[in-house]
Amino acid sequence: MRMFKNSANELFSLKWLFLITAFVLFGWINRQIVVQNSVTHQVKINIWDIWLSQQMNATFLIYIFLPVVILSSVLSIQNNYTYPILVRTRSWFRWILFSFNSNIPNSLSILTYFVVTSWIMTTGSQLETVWSPFSMLPVTSFNWISSIGYESGLTPYWFLVLNVIQLLIFQILLHVFLSCCYVLFPHIYFLMGMGFLVFLYGALSLRYFPDTSLTLFRYMSVAASKFLYPSVYHAMILLLSLIFIIVVGTIYLNKTPIKLTISHLKGYFGYILYSFILLLGLLSPINSTNDQTIWDLVYSRFYGFDRNGEAVLSIMLYYFIVFIGFTYIQALLVNNILVNRFYYSLIRYKSYWRWFLAYVIRTWGITFIFISSITAVTILIGTLSGLSSLPTITFLPQVSVTHLLYHMLVNGWLQLVNYQLMVFVIFWISSRPSVRIGAVILIITISIPTLNNGWLPAGLNAMGYLTQSWKETLQITCVLTAWIILMLGCIGYLFRKKHWMFAL
Repeated sequence: MRMFKNSANELFSLKWLFLITAFVLFGWINRQIVVQNSVTHQVKINIWDIWLSQQMNATFLIYIFLPVVILSSVLSIQNNYTYPILVRTRSWFRWILFSFNSNIPNSLSILTYFVVTSWIMTTGSQLETVWSPFSMLPVTSFNWISSIGYESGLTPYWFLVLNVIQLLIFQILLHVFLSCCYVLFPHIYFLMGMGFLVFLYGALSLRYFPDTSLTLFRYMSVAASKFLYPSVYHAMILLLSLIFIIVVGTIYLNKTPIKLTISHLKGYFGYILYSFILLLGLLSPINSTNDQTIWDLVYSRFYGFDRNGEAVLSIMLYYFIVFIGFTYIQALLVNNILVNRFYYSLIRYKSYWRWFLAYVIRTWGITFIFISSITAVTILIGTLSGLSSLPTITFLPQVSVTHLLYHMLVNGWLQLVNYQLMVFVIFWISSRPSVRIGAVILIITISIPTLNNGWLPAGLNAMGYLTQSWKETLQITCVLTAWIILMLGCIGYLFRKKHWMFAL
């Protein structure tokens, strides 16, 4: 009874107004498309064609419904992970059940508004209890949802009910998965990262392998599931089985001594998440187009943008994730040293410059290992993918492999060193948390070619800057080296100023 009361209170919350607006706008667009298709093919439609087409539309489910469900689960999990609730539940299994029970009102509210707004969009359509002539046409891209429903042998209303049930089960699975992730790694940024990865996987799987069982959308729609499996119930059974496996597996992993190992890994979840995204980008086809050789793969993966500022958003985003992400991780280490361990290190080395020399030798060495490793991994992935090892670059036939590797390794290393020195100077001046974000925003801003004419130390290692001219590549090397010398001089001034302050 209490659950129904909570569900009713949640249902009439004003926070859903934005969601209702999105549902109505998309529903109206979807209705117009269905009506236009029926007019084009001169076939009669009824209420079920419009209702079901919105309920099972791939674009809507992945880009609107899925983010809403993820955000709702993340907020619910964060609110329920409190000390009083943990004490009251007394076990992780009971807390997962409590979290699931608390999120049910949100799930039911989202589904209710989804179904109701879809029904409102059918206003003016003919109400029938059977499938329309539109659905009896052969399965094509414009009527596949209605046609699969007709071929399933089920009545339209039962087909709709099963779709709502499958969506509810999917919501439960997603919430349980995120809850179990939070049990193992109780950090809000990790939870948000996992939610983002689920959405990213849903979008990429829909775009690049839509007709396989690995597509997330196939488990959010009865019609899409029936397209893969012989029965509409197969996907539901699979989702329920996954819920059981995830819960049991989490409880097992949370036991000692496995729990001790996971607890040890919690401090490294940022590195694990960054490595996972890095590898995902290397394996994903989203950043490459018509790669024929392994050197094409290196070029396309780290293209970033060219001198004119032209770029594909996904490629530019991946470039920033790789290089700015690595810089941000280094920034966190610098902040930890300057805030927590600086004076102890200074006592050990007895000089700013001795300490700084030891720091840069270690940091710059790690940086070169990093840039060499991602190059080697990219080449390995290209080899395993069956790409040719011929020493040519299809996109730039006049550029040699030596030229490509020089720009990737040397200019890439110098670029990362510049980022690290910029971060060091900024953090030396101020170590407030807002400064970290400001440093990242500054680096990204001056990387944009429209603001950077090639003389600012940011974004110059992008493969888009690579041309057949060695002179231009060496000019980038000189620019980055000059900025390193300039920033070392700035750091020397800051050390001297700090020394004077101590002397006073």
